[in-house]
Amino acid sequence: MREFGLQQRAAQFWRENLPSCVAFFFFFMLGAACGYAACRPLLGDALLDAAESPVRRLLAAGISIGIENLHIVPGESVDARNFGCTPDECREWIELLRWRLDCCSRIGFNFDLGHARNNGPLANLFTISDWYEELGDEINGFHLHQVVKRPDGTLCNHMPLVEPFGSLISLASLFLGWRRGTVNPAPMFLEIRDGDPVESMCRLRAALQP
Repeated sequence: MREFGLQQRAAQFWRENLPSCVAFFFFFMLGAACGYAACRPLLGDALLDAAESPVRRLLAAGISIGIENLHIVPGESVDARNFGCTPDECREWIELLRWRLDCCSRIGFNFDLGHARNNGPLANLFTISDWYEELGDEINGFHLHQVVKRPDGTLCNHMPLVEPFGSLISLASLFLGWRRGTVNPAPMFLEIRDGDPVESMCRLRAALQP
């Protein structure tokens, strides 16, 4: 199970400094250990039991919860993946948390576009447009990063934004959805782990200039 101490300590910080901040509460990483088929029945029991206390603390501190989509890692089979790689799984987890905590308005969906694009065989079954159609009205945050292709053909996440409207991770549909009202306008976070995130922000700004 994921350690929740960081989220609990962060609740006090965000309450004092950024009351409107969205806390990103991630899925439990059970699929890699026991396989999707084995961990799926635990969703309604063990996962909810473990999540209830820390999520209640975050909500009590005025912090919204964004359930983030996961992705299949290179070499991982569909049956051995984590739960939370498809829109229906993310919605199910959101609805279960809302039911357990009797709270609808501040538990939503944090959409990681790179995870949706780099999702193994599921990326073709559930395109980014499919994610918008299924969960666009539930989005309360975004994680943005570039997906790049390695020399061996595998994809790599959390790289700097060098082409915001490129082939592997185009943001065109995101901003079009905002304009048309099919995607909630929500805070965007650059999740860059390799390179300068400020440069990525500048590239994104430049790409959006009229």
